[in-house]
Amino acid sequence: MINDASLVMIPSGYKDGTLYSVKPTNGDGDFTFSRGSNLAATRVNSEGLIEKGRENLLLQSNTFDTTWTLTGSTLTSGQSDKDGGTDAWLLQSNNTGQSFVKQIIALTGVKSYSVFAKAGTSDFLILYAVGGGDARTFFDLANGTTETASNNITNKIEDVGNGWYKCSLIFDKTISDVRLFVADSDGVYNSGNGSNIYIQDAQLESGLVATEYIETTTTTAQAGILEDMPRLDYSGGSCPSLLLEPQRSNLNDQSEYFNGWSQASATVTDNAIISPEGVQNGSLVECTSGRIQKNISLTSGSTYVISLFAKANGDYFSVQVLDGTNPATLFNLSTESTSDSNGATSTIEEFGNGWYRCTMKFTSAYTGATTIRGITSTDTNGVYVYGWQIEQGSYPTSYIPTYGSSVTRSADSCYKTGISSLIGQTEGTLFIEASSDEGGFRTFSVSDGSISNRFTIAFDSTSSIKCIPVFSGTVGSQLSTTYTSGINKVAITYGDSDYALFVNGTKISTGVLGSFNSDLDKVEFAQGNGGNAFFGTSQQAILFTSKLTDDEAIELTTL
Repeated sequence: MINDASLVMIPSGYKDGTLYSVKPTNGDGDFTFSRGSNLAATRVNSEGLIEKGRENLLLQSNTFDTTWTLTGSTLTSGQSDKDGGTDAWLLQSNNTGQSFVKQIIALTGVKSYSVFAKAGTSDFLILYAVGGGDARTFFDLANGTTETASNNITNKIEDVGNGWYKCSLIFDKTISDVRLFVADSDGVYNSGNGSNIYIQDAQLESGLVATEYIETTTTTAQAGILEDMPRLDYSGGSCPSLLLEPQRSNLNDQSEYFNGWSQASATVTDNAIISPEGVQNGSLVECTSGRIQKNISLTSGSTYVISLFAKANGDYFSVQVLDGTNPATLFNLSTESTSDSNGATSTIEEFGNGWYRCTMKFTSAYTGATTIRGITSTDTNGVYVYGWQIEQGSYPTSYIPTYGSSVTRSADSCYKTGISSLIGQTEGTLFIEASSDEGGFRTFSVSDGSISNRFTIAFDSTSSIKCIPVFSGTVGSQLSTTYTSGINKVAITYGDSDYALFVNGTKISTGVLGSFNSDLDKVEFAQGNGGNAFFGTSQQAILFTSKLTDDEAIELTTL
């Protein structure tokens, strides 16, 4: 049956701005995809790990004689590098004072500054970030150790072979430039004339860990989940679904750096454990009689969801909002259970590798800055945490990382225009396999690019699935049935003066087609004009230019 389809979208191939169709294969059916202008979106990848967007914020990241500025030093390119090539640089002092190369860059928040380095005639590299109490660390390139450090969150040196080390400095500062120093000994900034080290591949990025290097030239460069990249999400298992979400904001400005929270009789150890991201940026929070907390602006009467990833070191922890009614939840990671009070409702869901995503929903009783006790009352061993999020809405969406300020992820948009040949004009079939618990009116349609002529499959907040035909601006008879949460297979067939709705292997009902406009040229995860966008997950979407028989439609929609 699928061989007869004109367009088949099964989430598989994609690039930034495009979701590929399986059929046709020449690109005529590829969807246009957009989301926004930042790297706020994440997904669960095929390895079961949270995947983010990443960006190297430096320019000319391995061309140190361009955007970079020299002080008391010289640079020589074409040196033997860590990979067996000649992409490394010799950084050499030409005086007896301070010798460094720097790049001017104004940034704020949690950042990781890293470079690959190897000892030359000198054994020490200094990574230095200027601004607000300069962050710096001395790295011993002879012994592979970190030495004197100040005003940083942490630092790390990693042996990558052949005398090369990856050196990283992590800080939470407002900075004006970053520097690489030649040094002759620990704690001493001046170096001898002729002292040198080898450097390669500098990177400055948001977050608590230095990730895989991204080469830049005259602009910054990104990797991972990009601004307009479709998210093929593996939360449901081994097969991906297209994840489409509404605009949401993480109102918590520090979602991973918990030493950036206010603390009362609490101890936070940063980068204490491998997180659900698969890197060592999970934190240990210990507060048997204390707490860590944040002041976050809320609006009375609005519903919010707190979500975080937690892993047991002890058994339990609690979350509380001090808004007058004080909703709270106690999470027990050992028994995978929760206990709610004062209007809170919660969930605890296994994520993998001992991690759980814990959520608490509440309706705020106060407008203004509200103290939220993010972690309190842990047992004596504390709890590992990662990815603390609070968003306005009735359910938690995918994780939005923050590193010093609130971040908004824009809504997903997915559509294809100019495909009249792939949409049945006098007869056809529209099919989607999807799940939507967003609420509201969530639609998938074929149309003429407006809401005046369209066939729409709608997931309604009243727990119904509807077929909505519109002919020359007139809404025809709507067909509908109730549905339960989770995956549904839905088809509309039309032609021969009638149309029909099929849901999960059952023919629901039939309507009279009437006067039908045959200028359909757009398929969209919305209702034709971008409104009432579909939010949820889609396993597949299929069009036929023919009206399937009842038996074929029943077979296609059977779960």
